[in-house]
Amino acid sequence: MKRAGLPTMVLSAFLVACSATTPEIVSSPAPSGSEAPSITPTPSKAPALIARKAVYQLDGVLWLYDVSSDAVSALTERARVRLPRWMDAKRVSFVRDASDGRASALLVLDLETRRLKQLFQVPTGIATYGWSPNLETVGYVTVDNFDFPQIHYRSIGSGSVRTVATLARQFGREFVDDDQLRVEFSPDGELILIVYTIAGGEGDVPREESRVQIRAKDGSLVFAADDADNPTMGLWAPDGSAVYYRIDRGARAWLTAGGALRGIPNSPVWYDPSISPNGRLVAFDTGASDPQVRVRLLNLRDGKLSNLSKRGRARPVFATDRTVWAQRVRACRGECFVPGELVNQVFAIDVRSGEERQLAIRSLAHADVLYG
Repeated sequence: MKRAGLPTMVLSAFLVACSATTPEIVSSPAPSGSEAPSITPTPSKAPALIARKAVYQLDGVLWLYDVSSDAVSALTERARVRLPRWMDAKRVSFVRDASDGRASALLVLDLETRRLKQLFQVPTGIATYGWSPNLETVGYVTVDNFDFPQIHYRSIGSGSVRTVATLARQFGREFVDDDQLRVEFSPDGELILIVYTIAGGEGDVPREESRVQIRAKDGSLVFAADDADNPTMGLWAPDGSAVYYRIDRGARAWLTAGGALRGIPNSPVWYDPSISPNGRLVAFDTGASDPQVRVRLLNLRDGKLSNLSKRGRARPVFATDRTVWAQRVRACRGECFVPGELVNQVFAIDVRSGEERQLAIRSLAHADVLYG
């Protein structure tokens, strides 16, 4: 692996800031009282998107992966940093946690000048966040002093903060395969998907507190999955036509046109789903805590399921319509809470042949990809 040294400006700025088989297809019926429109993605004439770069966190350092050269370089020195996100081709944002383990700040690193800028700080921390397409708003989740997660919208221009909703109470527990923390704007910026699985609450959870919900940019609730179904693992279709997520009984699709809800053929119980740039395939794993985990593919056009990877591959990320990155998993060799453990090895897998080759990037946990 090629590692580049840290520029002096980054170091000094950062120190200041720190003061297969295809089974038979069985269609899942739509939920009672709803129609079952097609989930086939709209054909696109736009040029195919491919991964150009990726950012990820490993061992307290943010790394940049260049796809064309298959090389990595460090963006920061070791610190309490996480959740890197591309703002555009020149800027990456990330969360820096304070030494007290409570407060968080959102920072921006300019990749050309290597300058760091702190956008804002949240005394109760930033659990997860996402940018609006125009970069004018950050949606994030913070947890108050009574363990209730709150959804906030923050205007970058004015600095104003709006508390949109309070979710069901978050109880302490070890992270499990089912858990996902996600804030993701639709491509047009009109809707925001919030997935916050660890907000389990007690008893019946009202719609406003659902662990999977979609809100408008004005904060109003547009859709909420039934929390009793244990919803999780959600993501937008690339064209914004649908949100895919899953419940105990398998995958579902919520369609933005009319808000219809329907089942997905074969209704896979997926983990860590990733959708191809053309919106036709979903890659997912079968649970990274199991050393026998593998990556599978769902074809949204015909509902066919197939195995993509060998055993011991998880956390899939589409790099192109034909290539999926996946991270290695092996049986735990030390003291572990689960049988499997992630290994710092990533492979590119050909969707058609299943052939794989190792890449220089070492982790896909919370990685963010820049397409072009």
